[in-house]
Amino acid sequence: MISIFTAYKNGLSAAWKDKKMLFWLYGFNLLFAYLMTLPLSVMLSKALDKTVAADKVIQAFDLTIFLTIMGDFGKGLSLGRTISTFGFLYLIINIFFAGGILKIFIEEKRFNLKDFFHGCVEYFNRFLRLFLLSLLFIIIAIITYLLISKIFGFFTENSITEPL
Repeated sequence: MISIFTAYKNGLSAAWKDKKMLFWLYGFNLLFAYLMTLPLSVMLSKALDKTVAADKVIQAFDLTIFLTIMGDFGKGLSLGRTISTFGFLYLIINIFFAGGILKIFIEEKRFNLKDFFHGCVEYFNRFLRLFLLSLLFIIIAIITYLLISKIFGFFTENSITEPL
């Protein structure tokens, strides 16, 4: 049986062997994060341009100033919708990329974009089904937790203490 440290070392060396893929994936994630924060960044730069509040926000985050800015300048910008949209896109794209990563590691050859994207397309359906299956189990676990929580809440409703 292989020790955890040996497995970790082997995994790191295999990943480091394909530095191009690591930097390409890191670059994509960096670009995606930049695009996600761009609407909020533009709104904050418009709101805090040439104000005294900008120095105060740089010193320490002030929720009152942030909520005021969101109320005045954030019309049409739904933070929850932006985060959920980008989060969903990020999830789907990374499910897509997982196939390419797997293909590169299975074939044990040097990284090139053609093989990477071929693996992305080849394994996308399998990883998407795996994700949906795991999502189903997560939903079942959350529902089970909520039901058990409601049952214990029902039993301890009028008690002085709740030992459970």
